[in-house]
Amino acid sequence: METKLARIAEISENNSKEVFTSLYHLLNKEMLMQCHKELDGDKAVGIDGITKQQYQDNLDENIGSLFERLKKKLYRPQPVRRTYIPKGDGKEKRPLGICAYEDKIVQLGLKRILEAVFEPIFLGSSFGFRPGRNCHDTLKKLNTIIEKSKISYVAVDLSHIPLIGENMEEALIPVKDYLVQVHMGNCVLKDPSLPGYGDMHPRFGFPESENDVEQLAEFLRILMKIGFLNEKDPPVVHFEVKPFGDEDFDIVIANSKRVLNRAWAQV
Repeated sequence: METKLARIAEISENNSKEVFTSLYHLLNKEMLMQCHKELDGDKAVGIDGITKQQYQDNLDENIGSLFERLKKKLYRPQPVRRTYIPKGDGKEKRPLGICAYEDKIVQLGLKRILEAVFEPIFLGSSFGFRPGRNCHDTLKKLNTIIEKSKISYVAVDLSHIPLIGENMEEALIPVKDYLVQVHMGNCVLKDPSLPGYGDMHPRFGFPESENDVEQLAEFLRILMKIGFLNEKDPPVVHFEVKPFGDEDFDIVIANSKRVLNRAWAQV
């Protein structure tokens, strides 16, 4: 299996435009077994309540059943268990999604296949969710750039702040000297099964979304605090929202203006 993945990585590196059309067969019993062995048995359990050791107790049958369901396209991932852990000083909490054990196996297998395809063609400046790289490496690289290189600009999008688990000050204050563009938007974070989940830029007040009048007002307050919003050199501030489903474009725009007026009144 490792030889096959290495060959895929070699082809991808030599031809970044190569189209791989047959990869599903790589998710075989050997791959699933290896992924099981690599998983950390001390991690929290998902909605199924199954630990690595419990799965290990009947391993051959469990892996065989999982493989057959994948082969016949009958495999269905289970819901993700949502939990919250303390963040920073403990006053805020960071959301975590805990997957069922079999889903972790399948996800790791898919990750290994996709890494073989894409890892060789990523730029060296890319750090997100790559093997051997983490957020600390990103911060070190950013610190080097800030100290030794000339920065053109930094843009901050309100809709991204909940997605990366930061508060307004954490997102804005470190880049205040380089901030030249700001977007006002919204996102859905609570559950991947919800409409608009992720970086989809739904309207303010969208069901189960993160940002509305209160969050936008706090965003504007920090922008004023760091001097970005000022009368001497007024910046351009953008909305980044869009209709979802059958929502009317004009109504979404009107809603954005209404939310901005209410937020500004609180500032």
